[in-house]
Amino acid sequence: MGYRNVSHFFMPVYLVVSVNFIIFDVHQTTTTMKYFNRHAHMDAQTRREILKLSIECKNWSVGNMLSGLFDGFNYADDIREACVSESPELQVRIGIVCATIDTYPVSNYDVTEH
Repeated sequence: MGYRNVSHFFMPVYLVVSVNFIIFDVHQTTTTMKYFNRHAHMDAQTRREILKLSIECKNWSVGNMLSGLFDGFNYADDIREACVSESPELQVRIGIVCATIDTYPVSNYDVTEH
């Protein structure tokens, strides 16, 4: 049996997979999802750093949220909280990326063209 944390929209979902069944355990959240327009604001240097960080992270959840930045999901606050298990060097680099994301205009709906 395998366990995998699948996080989307700040809603932790634990997927339990067995040969015969799948169980979803969804926990309620009060956090409102924030978005930004990645195409309008994110430069190539930031995209490269996010890609490197998502590969280097040992915490699957942090890597997944970093990847979500490519789609305009503003996970910056959650990434900061979740990256404490990463090395100090990665935490600094992640903090720089999150500070950059914080400078982008925020929306309550998805504004990125997919």
